[in-house]
Amino acid sequence: MCATSLSDRPTSREGFVPVKSAELYYRDLGQGQPIIVIHGGPDFDHTYLLPDMDRLSDSYRLIYYDQRGRGRSRGELRLEEISIEQTIEDLEGLQNYLGLQTAAILGHSLYTNAAMRTRWWLLFKNMPKPILINPILKVLKNKPATRVRSHK
Repeated sequence: MCATSLSDRPTSREGFVPVKSAELYYRDLGQGQPIIVIHGGPDFDHTYLLPDMDRLSDSYRLIYYDQRGRGRSRGELRLEEISIEQTIEDLEGLQNYLGLQTAAILGHSLYTNAAMRTRWWLLFKNMPKPILINPILKVLKNKPATRVRSHK
């Protein structure tokens, strides 16, 4: 068994992404295929996923960010700006700022919805299937439910 100590882990790069009326804090760690990590909400930031999720940075480039009005992100927060649609626009801003041509999306809880929206799929033509952790898919409106067939 090969254990990696915390001191052997790559150093993270941090910064702010300018988006409409806000600056989103991001943390970029590791190398390889990029995975954008969308934390749950509505009142969380990315830190509850640490340090467990960081283990993936041994094989992947993890890009965490704090959604608008959460964690270390800055700017005026207006309730009307809190939506899945705005989250997708912010993800587009993050994608453009970091120059990502493709990325996997790992969504947790409520914000798995952002990972499932068609518009996001169109951004990344070669995007792998989304990674959904504890998804809450019932809140999707005007979208047909995806049926999961059990294999017997």
